[in-house]
Amino acid sequence: MFALLLRFRRFLIPYRLRLAGALVALVLSVAADLAQPWPLKLVIDSVLGNHPLPASFPGWLREGSADARIASFCLALLAIAALGGLVTYLGTYWAQTTGQRMVFDIREAVHAHLHRLSLAYHHSQRPGDLASRLTSDVDRVQDVVIAVLVNFVTSVLTLLGILAIMLVVNWQFTLVALAFSPALFVAVYRYTNRIKLSSREWRRQEGRVAAALQESLGGIQVVQAYTREDYEFERFRREAAGSLEASIRATILQARFSPIVDFLAAGGTVVVVWVGAHEVLRGDLTLGLLIVFLSYVSALYRPMKQLSKLAYVVSRGTAAAERLEEVMRADAALPERPPRHRPRHVTGSVRFEDVSFTYPARSRPALRNVDLVAEPGQVVALVGRTGAGKSTIASLIPRFYDVSAGAVTIDDIDVRQWHLPALRNAIGLVLQDTWLFQTTVYENIAYGRPDASREEVEHAAREANVDEFAARLPEGYETLLGPRGATLSGGQRQRIAVARAMLRSAPILILDEPTTGLDRDSEQLVLDALRRLMAERTTILISHHDAPVLAADEVLVVDDGRIAQRTTRHADITAAPAARAAS
Repeated sequence: MFALLLRFRRFLIPYRLRLAGALVALVLSVAADLAQPWPLKLVIDSVLGNHPLPASFPGWLREGSADARIASFCLALLAIAALGGLVTYLGTYWAQTTGQRMVFDIREAVHAHLHRLSLAYHHSQRPGDLASRLTSDVDRVQDVVIAVLVNFVTSVLTLLGILAIMLVVNWQFTLVALAFSPALFVAVYRYTNRIKLSSREWRRQEGRVAAALQESLGGIQVVQAYTREDYEFERFRREAAGSLEASIRATILQARFSPIVDFLAAGGTVVVVWVGAHEVLRGDLTLGLLIVFLSYVSALYRPMKQLSKLAYVVSRGTAAAERLEEVMRADAALPERPPRHRPRHVTGSVRFEDVSFTYPARSRPALRNVDLVAEPGQVVALVGRTGAGKSTIASLIPRFYDVSAGAVTIDDIDVRQWHLPALRNAIGLVLQDTWLFQTTVYENIAYGRPDASREEVEHAAREANVDEFAARLPEGYETLLGPRGATLSGGQRQRIAVARAMLRSAPILILDEPTTGLDRDSEQLVLDALRRLMAERTTILISHHDAPVLAADEVLVVDDGRIAQRTTRHADITAAPAARAAS
């Protein structure tokens, strides 16, 4: 439990004053709870019985009538209850809101860290599992933080306070009351580790369920097109069944745990009643004091029960914290060599110098000894069969990956020496699989440059032929799009992507299959927009179609991770399609 708090202590430090206030309030709340049985004890012994009030009480109360004493003790009980209620409210409010704010900060930190992680990390993970860590696992950590700040603190303080008072009043009777405590602690120790292991397995299974769900719903169009609904139902059922089994195992352990604690607590109460009743009959103990002891014994085992139940919550939270730590321990980004290059102006010269590259966790190189030069304003087309390495070449320019050998330079500076945001701000992307966000057309265009004026956004939209269809949308540029732009055609999505790149106005442009899958009319509209976009920009163009390649100054045929052929538009450009077919 405390190890978990230590792991996330940097998130607690900003709230240390609020935490201190919560702890003071909870201490006062426990003190009020401990004081509550004493007015009743005084009524029983001093009013109903023949025992005089201690000399520390004022004379008017010691010598007053029975009604006066009853009224005084009742008012004292009400005052204790009112004070206890107030400080309990303050302590609980401060502790719980602190826990919620801390967990909000953790969620923000994990989310930000995920966005800083390299593509290599994300490609090795299941998005649904990462989403589960960011939601369910963070919620489990919140349960632990609040449980520690409220339940654990109050339970421990109550235990210590009760033991201290009982030992001062009658230490022999206290030892009798604690007769069943060793057995209780043994039970807590035995079950805690078993519950923790079971909870860890349950969290893993929950991540698998979330991943399966995200994958099947994310590809719902493919699932329905191939009538694979039954397969996806069965796959989800298998993962959910695994989560159910793990959850049931953890629940069974917790269900066994509570009755054991209840039985041991009842045993302790029986011992106190048996011994205490005989003490009262012999005159060695007052009835009021027995009531106080019974109240304390009940209160003594209640925090023990609460602590035993915390084992389940803490075990789940610890397993969740471990999964969050796995994310936070991952390298935040590709390493940058100081001093980091941040130029005021980028001309856009791109060079590959004997570049080789192997994807993480693979042994076969994706690129081997690639040399490439794209001068400012030049269009270099990469053609070749699927899987030859064209997109891999393009992904090394914005440094989504680091080369295994050789160097990629922009303006004669190795990309590994660039400040990463400055490097990527110098590059515009238009990909085959255009990703649009579930927001307005306007915000999708402005995504790469949120500080752009409305005139600049609409100008980019006109240049990319977005205005041609935006005017027909219900709210124009303010029309809210469906997930990934599902309410638009492929050509319309591509034109928004082109407008986004135009607005960014980066000196280097990467076009990866920008017209694949479009009909002739849509392709022509996209090509018109691309010609305006490529003007005076260094462009790396990947395409299987002849139309975009015809605009290239140089065509490189990529085969099996190598540059197999070089040609130009001035020297028999028709050789390029033949080379593509041959490869």
